[in-house]
Amino acid sequence: MGDALRESTSNSLRVFLASKDIHFPIDSFDLLRLLLVFIATSDASSPHLRLTDIGHFESYLEHWARHWDYGTLVVVRDNDPIYGYGKGGLSVVAAQLHPEGHYSRKRKRGEEDIKIGEGPLYHIRDHL
Repeated sequence: MGDALRESTSNSLRVFLASKDIHFPIDSFDLLRLLLVFIATSDASSPHLRLTDIGHFESYLEHWARHWDYGTLVVVRDNDPIYGYGKGGLSVVAAQLHPEGHYSRKRKRGEEDIKIGEGPLYHIRDHL
C-alpha cells in the first residue's frame, strides 16, 4: 500500500474525527468500519482502504501514534494484559486533533520526539 493511500486515509480520519462523536477506547476494526461508512457517504474519490486491509490500517495507526500531522493518537495493543480493550489487534484509547489550520507538514529544526511512555497523553492509562 502506497503513500497516497496512507495520506488519503490520514486526511479521511482527520475529517471523520472532527465531524463525529467517537467514544474511546475503540478497537481498530470498529474504527475502520465506521471510517469506511463515512468515506462511502462523503464525496471522497481518493484511494481508500477496505475491511480486509485491517493490518495496513493498524500499521498506519501505530505510525500516527508516533507522529500525526493532524493531532495526537494514543493506541494500545489488545494483547496487553493490563490495558487491552478489544478482541485482538489494536485499540485507539484517545485522539485529539490540532486546531484547524495548525497542521504541521514538516518538523521544525530542534524539535524533539516524545518517547513512548512520556508526555501527558501516555499517562491516560493511569486514569482509566
